Amino acid sequence: KVLSDMKSRPEKTVIIGDLFFTDIIAGNRMGMYSILVAPLVDISQKWYKRLLGKMTIAAYFVFFFSIGWIFRTGRLATPHLFAEGVMDIDFDALKESGYKLVIFDFDNTLEPWGASSVSKEKRLLLSRVERLGMEVVLISNGKPGRLGRINDELDSIRVISRARKPLTFKAKRVLKDFDIPSYKTVVVGDQLFTDMIMGNLLGAYTIKVEPISEREFFWTKLVRMVEGLLLSKMKKHPEVEALDR
Repeated sequence: KVLSDMKSRPEKTVIIGDLFFTDIIAGNRMGMYSILVAPLVDISQKWYKRLLGKMTIAAYFVFFFSIGWIFRTGRLATPHLFAEGVMDIDFDALKESGYKLVIFDFDNTLEPWGASSVSKEKRLLLSRVERLGMEVVLISNGKPGRLGRINDELDSIRVISRARKPLTFKAKRVLKDFDIPSYKTVVVGDQLFTDMIMGNLLGAYTIKVEPISEREFFWTKLVRMVEGLLLSKMKKHPEVEALDR
């Protein structure tokens, strides 16, 4: 009713609330961009109301870091944008939208799995992203030896190995070093359960590309089967459109 009265559409609407099971679920089911905020605790209220407010906040923490992960995994694995490959990404538009850092996965994102060098085409792409004024970093779960050679080859671009994605500690270190907030960061990768979850945990804008080749770890091939099931049921994140300047 509100959208009808305001002549708006769900994909152009933001809902902000403090209750996961009311505000956020309602917004997500309608396809809105949803923001969960911590419940406010008014110090002027009676002590038992303040205590109830703090208990509510504590309950959220218990829920989200226990059984809440079951509900969150699918959402955390969902990218903001799907692209066929890195060459199809509009980096000019990302720059215009205010993004300052692009984190790339390497294997099967920039080059085929196990590659020990970067092709001329991809080097030109990385250079173009840098010329736009954005920082570029490669973060991979691969071994230091091979990625160290790639780091020497790329010269000005930092290459980080053994990142243990989807853990975020190495990515957070990069954000701190460049002094760039997560909401001005883009994460590009080919895997839902490593690249996309890491990016979404960071609070970055995530872009999933199709893997370049079918050659990869045996374990990754098993994970791809689960990815396929999830992709078939995945509901895309709603986009927030910038106003025309």
